[in-house]
Amino acid sequence: MQLSDRFLELAQQQLQSLAVETAMARLALYVTDREQGSTPTLTLVAQWPLDSALPPAITEDPSLRSVAQERRWYPLRHENMLLGVLRAEQQPLPGRSVDHDPRLQICAETLACILGLEQDRRKLHQQLDEQRQQLLSLIHISEPTRPRLISYAVFCLK
Repeated sequence: MQLSDRFLELAQQQLQSLAVETAMARLALYVTDREQGSTPTLTLVAQWPLDSALPPAITEDPSLRSVAQERRWYPLRHENMLLGVLRAEQQPLPGRSVDHDPRLQICAETLACILGLEQDRRKLHQQLDEQRQQLLSLIHISEPTRPRLISYAVFCLK
C-alpha cells in the first residue's frame, strides 16, 4: 500500500506520544499489503523507539503468533476491512499484569480511519487520472472539426 508522507509523519507522532504516555517498551504499526492474487501481508511502516533495530517480520517470527502477556495487538479496521495492526509491547513487571489500555485502542481506531481516508484519496486520484485521459482522448478526436468551427465563427462575425 502506498502511503503519503503526511500519514507516515502522523503515525510516527502518534506512536511517540503514546509511548511516552503509556510507558511502552515498543510500538509498531503494520499495514496490509494486498497484491492481486496473493495472500495479504503485514508491512512495518512506523515504530517506536526509532533508534531500535527493526523488529522481525511477523511471518518470520513464530513467537509473535503466540499469546504473550506483555504484547497486545490492536486491529486497524475501516469499513469491514482490516487495514493493519498496532503492536504494543510493555515491559513485564513482576507481580503486575499487563492491562488493556483504551488509549491504544483509540489510537488504532484513529489510524484506521486516517488510513481508510488515504485509500479513498488514492482511489479518487486514480479515477481523476482516468477521466483526464478520457477527456484528452475526446479532445484529440474532436481536433479535426475545430478549424471548421473557427471558420464558421469568422463567417458569423462578418
